[in-house]
Amino acid sequence: MAQAQWREYAYNQRAVRDVERAGLALKVFEMVSRERGPTNAMLGSDNPALSSQVQALAVARSNSDAAIAQLRTSIQQIAGFEVAGQLAALDRLGETLAQARSRVDELIAQSLPRRNGDKLDAVIDGMIAVATQASPIVSRIAQPVERYGTDLNDAVVAALVAAELREQAGQLGSQFTRALARREALTPGKSTVIDRIMGQLDIRRDEVFSRTSRCCSSPTISTAIAGMDKQYFGAGLGLAGQMRQSWQDNDLPTLTTGEFAARYVPTMDSILQVRDKLLEAATEKAQANSRAAGNNLIRLALLAALLIALLIAPVIFFVYRLLNTLTVSAGIIKALAVGQLEIAIPTPKRQDEIGDVMQAIAVLQKNSVDHRNLEDERQALLAEQQAIVIAAPYGIAMVRGMLIVQANARLDELLGYAPGEQLQRSPLIWTDQIMSVEAMIQLDLHVRETLDRGEIFHQQMQFCRKDASRFWASVSARAVAPGHLSSRGSIWIIEDVTAQHAVVDEMRQARLLAEDSARIKAEFLANMSHEIRTPMNAIIGMTHLTLMTELSERQRDYLSKVQSSSQHLLGILDDILDVSKIEAGKLELELRDFSLLQLLEEVLDQVRPHIAEKGLDMRLSVAVDVPERVAGDPLRLRQILLNYLSNAVKFTERGLIRIEVRLRQALADGSLLYFSVTDSGIGLSSEQVKLIFQSFQQADTSTTRRFGGTGLGLAIAKQLAELMGGQVGVESVLGEGSHFWFEVRLQLARSAVPEGVTVRDPLGDWRVVEGTRILLVEDTELNQQVASELLQAVGCRVDIAADGSLALRRLAKERYDLVFMDMQMPVLDGLAATRLLRQQPGLSTLPVIAMTANVRKSDHEACLAAGMNDFVSKPFEPQTLYAALQRWLPGALIYQERAVVSLSPPVPMMGCANADLNIEGLDVAAGLRRVQGKHSMYADLLQRYLAGQSSLMSQLSAALAVGDLEKAQLLVHSCKGISATIGANTVAQAADALEQLLRAKRPQDELHIYIEAFAGPLEVLLGELRKRLSLYVEVEHAPLVVDAVELQTVCQHLIVLLGSFDIQAVDYFSIHADLLRGASPTRFQRLENAVKLFDFDTAQVCLRDILLAYEAGE
Repeated sequence: MAQAQWREYAYNQRAVRDVERAGLALKVFEMVSRERGPTNAMLGSDNPALSSQVQALAVARSNSDAAIAQLRTSIQQIAGFEVAGQLAALDRLGETLAQARSRVDELIAQSLPRRNGDKLDAVIDGMIAVATQASPIVSRIAQPVERYGTDLNDAVVAALVAAELREQAGQLGSQFTRALARREALTPGKSTVIDRIMGQLDIRRDEVFSRTSRCCSSPTISTAIAGMDKQYFGAGLGLAGQMRQSWQDNDLPTLTTGEFAARYVPTMDSILQVRDKLLEAATEKAQANSRAAGNNLIRLALLAALLIALLIAPVIFFVYRLLNTLTVSAGIIKALAVGQLEIAIPTPKRQDEIGDVMQAIAVLQKNSVDHRNLEDERQALLAEQQAIVIAAPYGIAMVRGMLIVQANARLDELLGYAPGEQLQRSPLIWTDQIMSVEAMIQLDLHVRETLDRGEIFHQQMQFCRKDASRFWASVSARAVAPGHLSSRGSIWIIEDVTAQHAVVDEMRQARLLAEDSARIKAEFLANMSHEIRTPMNAIIGMTHLTLMTELSERQRDYLSKVQSSSQHLLGILDDILDVSKIEAGKLELELRDFSLLQLLEEVLDQVRPHIAEKGLDMRLSVAVDVPERVAGDPLRLRQILLNYLSNAVKFTERGLIRIEVRLRQALADGSLLYFSVTDSGIGLSSEQVKLIFQSFQQADTSTTRRFGGTGLGLAIAKQLAELMGGQVGVESVLGEGSHFWFEVRLQLARSAVPEGVTVRDPLGDWRVVEGTRILLVEDTELNQQVASELLQAVGCRVDIAADGSLALRRLAKERYDLVFMDMQMPVLDGLAATRLLRQQPGLSTLPVIAMTANVRKSDHEACLAAGMNDFVSKPFEPQTLYAALQRWLPGALIYQERAVVSLSPPVPMMGCANADLNIEGLDVAAGLRRVQGKHSMYADLLQRYLAGQSSLMSQLSAALAVGDLEKAQLLVHSCKGISATIGANTVAQAADALEQLLRAKRPQDELHIYIEAFAGPLEVLLGELRKRLSLYVEVEHAPLVVDAVELQTVCQHLIVLLGSFDIQAVDYFSIHADLLRGASPTRFQRLENAVKLFDFDTAQVCLRDILLAYEAGE
């Protein structure tokens, strides 16, 4: 009962506060509406700078701001979910009010003629919009009053309607102010607006009267309503009606905006008096309810005090009994705590709270006894497990935190360690004398990932004993608690399988011998096939020549059969030759572009005569998503299709043969295509299906007599399909027909060259359409240089942004055809930048290609999920970069014929032979390939790499010292990418392993060995580069004896290339750079800059200047 009375009191207190808050909201509504009066007066004034008008506007604005601030403070005191929404709505109102004021100030600053027209309409409408926006906010804040009863709610709603009535009156005044300010006649459109507002005024007046009569009819409110009817609905609307009638009669009013406001605005105050009386009535009602609830609460408190006084005597007695029981209970609990579990506990005499305490102590005693028994059982179980581990025939170890914490005797014996000698050492001691550091790092990462997933790691590998002897071990491991590997550890079981491995080696040797025998047989068949083909070609040729002479019918029949048999025998020899090549591993597939549809037509042309001869139907179905041009071996693809089709025609007497081509899977570098041939022929049994793709197998022995054949065709087709990255299969029903299919992987066509045009080097023959713009978003300067020069080599205009934030700024200002986006960058990474980019209008379809050194599937999926279209892995090969351009800018690529220019052999890089850069772990050939063989560019990359990475380890140590793993990961990730670009594969691999641990946020004590594995090869590489590149500095600008004839030839040839804007001019310039520098060192720098910027016109002028200067002896 007391709780209910308290809730009622709190309920009525909230009602008082909510009514007060509704009043504050109506005050905001009033002040915003009132602000429009002095605003309209100034807008229509010839002299808006009058101090009285300026002061009136300033006061109105100050009142609006004060009302909004007071309402905000009141809302912030609410404890409820609606606070955030109300504050946000109030913020939006404030923003709209500020924007409207700004437009008012801007217009007032102009002269009166410039304020007329559309500008004035827009400003007045903006001020009306502020009040319009305020109305729903006020309704929302006043809405909680609904829960306090109909009378209270009607009073607040009536006050709200009165406020809206006053706002409508203000809007009507704004319409007349607008017309007075513009000094123009009333248009039909404005007349309609005024009629609508006047109609709404009557509706709202009736609603105020209706709600007032229901909830709070009183003399004061009736008087206020009567005053409103007299002052506003009589005088105010009467003035408005007179002005409207004057306008309709084309008699413009003589009032100014100030005069109109002085007569009209005071009449609207009578509306506010009605609103204020209604709010006072609502407040008085809420406060009366609160006072009644408070009185009830006081009476209830007095009653409770009396009851407490009546009950206190029994409580004293109960406390006495309770203290006595607690003393006994405390003694029993102390005994239990010291292990005296057999102590006797008194049986409770009464079933009350004291009895419950004694029963609880008895339960505690029982639980303690049970716990002791369970602990005894656990210790016994541990002893049994320990006995099993000790007696196990396998080595068993517990590894926790990269340390061996337990090892049984069998493991010590297996590895040659004394008992306990392995403990607290890394398990890497088992393999450290066999595996390299890089291999151990990769193995450790693989083991961790497997165990963290809750899977069992199992592998056979070589282990090393303490005395350095080796043996083969079968290793199995499992995490004690997956996901908590560092804290809970893992169990390892190790078994010596050296004997079993020896057996496997013997079997492997036997298999190799068998494969050698098969290869020798295949080579013999190949040689024999070639030997037989030579006389067979002579037989076929001579037979053909003889058939061209005059022969009798019998002779012609004999020779025709000889010719037919020879052709059949030649086909058999071709099949045997293919089988022998495949088995000997000598069959090489060709890779060239071809038209798939044209190949299909050629295949069908070959079998059409046989199909027509047997009266069969043939249908070809090619799916719309199958690429028209592909790259692969068209000869071998044609061979498989012809074999399938020939068999279908051979074994089908009537009915239909259907050929189908579908796209099975779109790949990053091509397509997996599905081909099938379905016939209605004799079909195959289930046993025949199992054997049909084996060599020398046919449907049955009768086919040899009836249909002919060697049984090699399908076997060859299967092996060719597998060589082309696919597979074969068949579904068949005996007597109903067969469905033969195969899949092959075909690459993307390297160009869209029309038939008859030879495909050349993509850099020479392909260029992008002039004006194609690429945005390269990459933070590493070295990668910026490589990618930009490769793209500029095919004519792209390349802009560079060092992070995602700069990229977004560029995209907001300029148009680009494609974006290459690095994934990991400072400030804003590629994934976040792409997500923001996709939200911008006009950029949702812009091709964005990720450039990432992360080759894991999850990284690629993250790129696509962020909105990227494709990805290019670092280090990127030139052809990979251009393939991406061709995929996403197909319409921007054009084919150009060019004159073939004979270039001189490349000069040694940087004045050094390649042998000078024979550094362990540096693949110079791969690095040169990624810069298209440009030695000078590769040398520049090495110089940049040396300068940029020399301080890497100190930066990495500083980041780790402050626990900034994110920065450390970014440093290592950047080093991984640029190391792979220059061919420093050892450093790149070690960086990749370290980056994975940093990404997983491993503890620093686990990172130590990986940091050493990364720092070692990096320091070796940097040290070697310092020595080799320093030698180059000494000889780079050594004096060069210039041959005048050679200089003349080189310059003229380079001028021709520059004049035709041939991209080979860049390579030709790089090759002969030393010669040109020696001819004129002072002019060479300008020439080099022009070539690098692809300003070929300026480069031609520079070349001619060099020639003239050299001939003049300058």
